[in-house]
Amino acid sequence: MKTIKGISEIMFYQNDLKLSKFLNLNSGSLLDLYEDLIQNQSERLFVLESVEEIFIDKKRVTVNCIDSPIEKSNNYILYLYEKLEHSNITLDLNSSKLLPDKIEVSPISREIFEDRDLLCFSEYKIFESGNELDVFLESESYGPSVIRQLYIKGEEDTLYNIDLLNDNIDEELEAIKEMIG
Repeated sequence: MKTIKGISEIMFYQNDLKLSKFLNLNSGSLLDLYEDLIQNQSERLFVLESVEEIFIDKKRVTVNCIDSPIEKSNNYILYLYEKLEHSNITLDLNSSKLLPDKIEVSPISREIFEDRDLLCFSEYKIFESGNELDVFLESESYGPSVIRQLYIKGEEDTLYNIDLLNDNIDEELEAIKEMIG
């Protein structure tokens, strides 16, 4: 296993939102729903901390971003994500002795990541001297949450946000309910 610097992980959940169910939530049930969805139905996304480069065992590795289309929907969509304080990202080289020199990532284009300058991806390819390697990233995160966000994408792509680490969850929830209800 080779240690990677410059990539971390978040847990991410996305699904269509049943507006009637959301409008009946209070802050306690919202936090319970968040915990359940992040723990049981979320997916892991990797986050590039710098778009230009990462380091694998102190070797500089070039990052190439492949554009992906922005997803459009006419439904209300619920997005949740959480980042813990520490992430250990490693590269399992299988039996290969080669150290990669390039990684290609397909960033997930969602406006919810733009407010925090997060470049997130789940799909990637890793290369050494132009040859794709049969290797994969592994991750482990631990520590307290440093980001816990809920977003609702509404009509005309309006975004509503609640910072679930904030003490004003009740007020933010009620304000969103008034705007979309």
